[in-house]
Amino acid sequence: MKLKNLTELDLRENNLEGQLPWRLSDLTGLKVFDISSNQLSGNLPSVIANLTSLEYLVLSDNNFQGEFPLSLLTNHSNLEVLRLLKVSNNLRFKTENWIPTFQLKVLQLPNCSLKVIPSFLLHQYNLKFLDLSSNKLVGNFPTWLMQNNTNLEVLRLSNNSFSGILQLPKVKHDFLRHLDISNNNLIGTLPQNMGTVLQKLMLIDISKNNFEGNIPYSIGEMKELFLLDLSRNKFSGDLSATSVNGCASLEYLDVSENNFYGHIFPTYMNLTQLRGLYLKNNHFTGKIKAGLLNSHGLVVLDISNNLLSGHIPCWIGNFSYLDVLLMSKNHLEGNIPVQINNFRQLEILYLSENRLFGSIASFLNLSSIMHLYLQKNALSGQIPSTLLRSTELLTLDLRDNKFFGRIPHQINKHSELRVLLLRGNYLQGEIPIALCQLQKLRILDLSHNKLNGSIPSCFANVLFWREGNGDLYGSGLDIYFQFGGLRSIGTYYNSTLDLWLSRDDYATLHQRAQVQFVTKNRYEFYNGSSLNYMSGMDLSYNELTGEIPSEIGELPK
Repeated sequence: MKLKNLTELDLRENNLEGQLPWRLSDLTGLKVFDISSNQLSGNLPSVIANLTSLEYLVLSDNNFQGEFPLSLLTNHSNLEVLRLLKVSNNLRFKTENWIPTFQLKVLQLPNCSLKVIPSFLLHQYNLKFLDLSSNKLVGNFPTWLMQNNTNLEVLRLSNNSFSGILQLPKVKHDFLRHLDISNNNLIGTLPQNMGTVLQKLMLIDISKNNFEGNIPYSIGEMKELFLLDLSRNKFSGDLSATSVNGCASLEYLDVSENNFYGHIFPTYMNLTQLRGLYLKNNHFTGKIKAGLLNSHGLVVLDISNNLLSGHIPCWIGNFSYLDVLLMSKNHLEGNIPVQINNFRQLEILYLSENRLFGSIASFLNLSSIMHLYLQKNALSGQIPSTLLRSTELLTLDLRDNKFFGRIPHQINKHSELRVLLLRGNYLQGEIPIALCQLQKLRILDLSHNKLNGSIPSCFANVLFWREGNGDLYGSGLDIYFQFGGLRSIGTYYNSTLDLWLSRDDYATLHQRAQVQFVTKNRYEFYNGSSLNYMSGMDLSYNELTGEIPSEIGELPK
């Protein structure tokens, strides 16, 4: 090999196979070596050990096997960046005691089946980016990692088994921007000085632990914080009394599945940047106050499964950028306000399991709605034909209300409707043959009504039922919202190449459609990818007559 003066070699994402050629070890001047996202296999040591000039090494997403002792890098005194993501299950890391000659800036070892924190980290003091997530690490929270590395900007320890309380460094940590310790076994209250010690944090994810108590008032000192995820813990207290209002940059707040109580932001909040607010599964009570009106850019609002009462406020229509509005499982009552028509881009609307009544004809000018859930209320009147003329609607759930009259027969032949649930109403008349134009219909529930006449034989021509396969929702199954973006590795290492870290300061809001349907005499919820395996038709408990069309009996099971 005649490339001894080569200093940077980027071979990522090339579908390379086989083993690394041993002649690579002749590239003694190599500083940057990235072979990530290929299909390389075999052992690593003999090649990597000789490349002692390396400063930047990425081996992620390959099929390497055997043992990889990290002490192999003992003589790599210039190494600054080491990234080993998505490694093969056949590659085993040895974390024996050794003292490195290098000082890393970036270390990524997620999903490496590590049972202990590598001991060489005791001798690292210049780390800026550390990712040990999704391993098998146990013991107390490693506060020493923050104490030793005062320039640390990103710390990811999620999906491990750390236990005990969260202890922070005794001195202010001015550089930490991203802290993710979600999905561990941490307990106790958050340090009261958290917002003072970690004042520069932009992202905090401590979800899926066993924290309890109140949110520290000092959190309000985090003026740059844009994401705060406290969900799935045991926090309690009156959320309106917290100092979250001081977090002027906050875009995403998730306190769902805790024990918070009291009113939802009864006074005006200064969260003008807020885009995603998740408050579901708590104990909030009382009427919905106008404290959020300054958050005019809200994209997602989830206040479902609480104890909220009163009417849906008319000012809800001021959030014209909402994509997702979830208010189900409360004690809301009255009519659905016509101001809901102000939503320009609403895709998911959950108002189910409340005490709403009246007609829905006046608020259905929502051209963008994809999933509409109004079940288990006391809504009445006729079903508006505009619903079945929509070209965007995928799910329509009007079960267990007081709708009457006939099922609309004005149906758009270009309809995308996949799920139509009208169970438990007072619908009458014949099943309209026009329903057969819903060629993408997969789940139909007309049971527990007063329908009469015969079953249309043309149901056998509905494409999804006839073929018996295909995704139920396709791209419409999940909706994603992203905050923040990618960060260049150039922040940590200078190179002539275009090098990127994985996403760090971001959040993906994941919304899943769900369907409740009877199968094998059981009323079950189905959501996510499991819906792709569901299809069915329930016409039971009506006044239908005549024979069951033989064509329906020939549909795939």
